[in-house]
Amino acid sequence: MSATDRAWLEMDTPCNPMIVGAMIELDQVHSLRRLRQTLAERLSAHERFVQRADDTRMPARWKACAELDWNYHLPVYRMSSGDHHSLLRDSIAKQMGEALDRAHPLWRLHLFAHGRGRVSMLFRAHHAMADGVSLLRMLLKITDVEGQAGAARPEGSAARRRPREGALGPLIDRLEALNRATEKWNAAYESLRQQPLQALPLIREFGKGVLSVGRVLALPNRNPTAFRTALSGSRVADWSLPIPLQPVHGLAHSLRTSVNDLFLSTLAGAIGRHLQEQGPIPGHQNLRVSIPVNLRQASDDHLGNCFGLVLLDLPVGIRDRAQRLAEVSRRMRRLKQSGEARAMLLSLAAIGQLPTAMEKPLVRYVAGKAAAVVSNLPGPTDELRFCGARIRQMVFWPPQTGDVGIGISLLSYAGGLTVGLCCDRSVVAEPHRVIEAFEDELATMLRDEAH
Repeated sequence: MSATDRAWLEMDTPCNPMIVGAMIELDQVHSLRRLRQTLAERLSAHERFVQRADDTRMPARWKACAELDWNYHLPVYRMSSGDHHSLLRDSIAKQMGEALDRAHPLWRLHLFAHGRGRVSMLFRAHHAMADGVSLLRMLLKITDVEGQAGAARPEGSAARRRPREGALGPLIDRLEALNRATEKWNAAYESLRQQPLQALPLIREFGKGVLSVGRVLALPNRNPTAFRTALSGSRVADWSLPIPLQPVHGLAHSLRTSVNDLFLSTLAGAIGRHLQEQGPIPGHQNLRVSIPVNLRQASDDHLGNCFGLVLLDLPVGIRDRAQRLAEVSRRMRRLKQSGEARAMLLSLAAIGQLPTAMEKPLVRYVAGKAAAVVSNLPGPTDELRFCGARIRQMVFWPPQTGDVGIGISLLSYAGGLTVGLCCDRSVVAEPHRVIEAFEDELATMLRDEAH
C-alpha cells in the first residue's frame, strides 16, 4: 500500500468516513440476478477489489482475500411503492454516513430495485482504494462494449479524462517538472552531496514551494458561521436531474468565460441564497472551497490516489450575477498563476512521502481551511450501457475530511450535468434547496442572455 493510500486509510472520523460515493441509474434491467452476477465478475477482475486493508502490522498493506462475501458487497434492496426519489435519497444518505468494515475489501455496491426494469446502483469505496477520478475510470471500464452486453470494455478503452484540459490544465502542465523533481528528492539529495552546485536550482524551487505552502496554511478561516457548526454524523444527500449542457456552452461562449467559471459562479449564487435565507450576509462574504485536481497522466489507469488540492474563495455575498461571474473568473485566473496554487498541488501530491503521523494532521489542517469540497469531473459524452441496461444518469459525492460538512459534485454525462450534494445534517439540512437555487440561478442567466 502506498504511503498516500495509507494516509487516507487513517483519515476516517466518526462523523466523516472517507467514502467516495457514486450512483448509477439503470433502465431496462431484464434480470436482477444476471446484473448482480455480472457485477461480481467484472469487479473481482480488479485486484484491489479482492484485497482488504491489513493494518494489523505497520505499515499497512493490501492483503488478498480467499473468498468474498457477496451478500455484503452486493446487497439488494427492493424499494416499496411511493416517492422513489425520496426513499432512495434517504437510503443513500444513511449508507454514505456508515463506515466500511475493514474485515472485507473496502467497497460495497448497493442495488436498489424499483421495479419495471429500473435499478439504482450505489457504489461506495474507501478513499484508500482510489480517488474519484480513478474510480470513475474503473466504473466506466466495466460498462458494456458496444453491441456486446456480456463483455466489459478492454483495459484503457473507457471514456478517459485528459487531465491537461479544463480550467486548471495549464497549471498542471507547469507543475510537472517540479512534481517530478520532488518525487526524486532522494536522488537529488545524493546529487547535492556529490555535486552541490548542480542541485542549487532544485533547492531554490523547493524553498519557494515551502514558503508558498506556509502562506496558504496561514490563511484565516472567515467562512460563514452557519458552515462552521459541529458535525452531527447524520448525513443528507440529493442530486439534480440532468441539466442540458449545450445551452450552457452557448452561454459561456457569449459571456466570453469558461463553463467551469460559469458553474462555480452559479454555485456561489446558490449557496449565497441559501445563506441569505438564514439571515443577511455581507457583500464581501466568501466561502472557501477545496477543489481536487487530477494529477495522473491520461495513460494511468491504475487505482490509487494521485491528486492535489487548490483552495478557492467563492464570492457568495455578491448578488449581482454579472459581477459575481467576473469576480470568480478573476480569482480563477489568479489561482492558475499563483505560486500558492502550484505549491499546494505539489505538496499534496508528494505528501505521501511523509510519515503517517505527520501526514494525517497536515492533510486535516489543509482541508480544514475550507468549508466545502467541490469536485467537477467530466464523464462520457455518449450514453453507455451495463449488462444490456441503459445508464440513464450518473452522480457522485466526494468525501470530506475532518470537520468539513459539505461535499458538492458536478458530473457531466451524455450531454447533461448532474449536481450532487452530500452534507452533514447540522450544516445543510435540506440539500435539495441548494440544488434548486443552482438550477434557478443558471436558468435565470440563460433566460436573461436569450432576451
